[in-house]
Amino acid sequence: MKPKVSIITVYYNRSYCVDESIESLLNQTFKDFELLLVDDGSSDNTVEKFNSYTDPRVRVITHTNMGFTNTIRKAVDLAQGEYIAVHGSGDISSPERIQEQSKFLDENPDYVVVASRFERYDEETLAKIEESEFSGDLDIEDFLINCRIMHGASMFRKSTYEQVGGYEKIFTNTQDWDLFLRFLRIGKGKILHTLHYKQFKRGDGVAAKPENFEKNSRISVLRMLLSRKHDQREQILEKINREGIESVILNSNYDFQRTVVTNFIILVRSGYYKKFLHFVKDNYNPSELNLKLKLRFYSWLTLANILLFFKLSEKEAQSFIISIRSLKNKLNFYKLK
Repeated sequence: MKPKVSIITVYYNRSYCVDESIESLLNQTFKDFELLLVDDGSSDNTVEKFNSYTDPRVRVITHTNMGFTNTIRKAVDLAQGEYIAVHGSGDISSPERIQEQSKFLDENPDYVVVASRFERYDEETLAKIEESEFSGDLDIEDFLINCRIMHGASMFRKSTYEQVGGYEKIFTNTQDWDLFLRFLRIGKGKILHTLHYKQFKRGDGVAAKPENFEKNSRISVLRMLLSRKHDQREQILEKINREGIESVILNSNYDFQRTVVTNFIILVRSGYYKKFLHFVKDNYNPSELNLKLKLRFYSWLTLANILLFFKLSEKEAQSFIISIRSLKNKLNFYKLK
């Protein structure tokens, strides 16, 4: 008999964080699932760790490296469950997560995707960086500029996934966001109020690679463009295949400029200010930004230079910025009172 839920977790060279993460899935209160442990051509001992699990619900899938988007597309195609639950490599799902999400989809047939609220922690210090606040129904207009769903905390109907065409291959980042936007065109989405997911910020993540930010920013803006011009989706993708993404996402595009600046801010806020300064010096010219974006850009550039002056480590810089943001939130709270 086919399982009700297929849980998919994709790994690439993160064997050090396999054990606790996988145990959090095997210890779910909901039992009717298969667990697809997918290795995207790791060069460490990830596959060996995967193969050590004897639970009959576990299926190990491995292949040469082909990137996250192609890998998760393959995994969903192989999944047998009615519902697909995604789980980020090394992250932790609470024991009740799958039970609660599958029950919600069972009881609400007009909803096609559901997620839990999440917490984000620093991998090394285990300091809590963020806790998501939003819960409730997802509005497609708001969702255009703010992806409220944590990919790893989501569950969706496989039938809906197949109906919209699955993850788009061109998206090397925000592939989940593009997928969710298409979901919301044919059904409803919900974030449950319960906090059932822990994500860990890791040094090998997107924020640690500033050299990819401009490319990733274009891809992020493409997601907005495709949603706003949904009826022209295929023509836009065909043009990109012929002429490149730069043919539709120009440097003068405001969404592109805003996304680049936002990515820079994320980079500094995450403690990677040295990489930020190196990238700006060698690769980026902010002269085309409008006045408002220039002010944001240069304010964070100034902060990065201050952090460099005091020779703060990445962890010290991150803690300092978290403290400043916390103080700012408290001040805003007292102003409201």
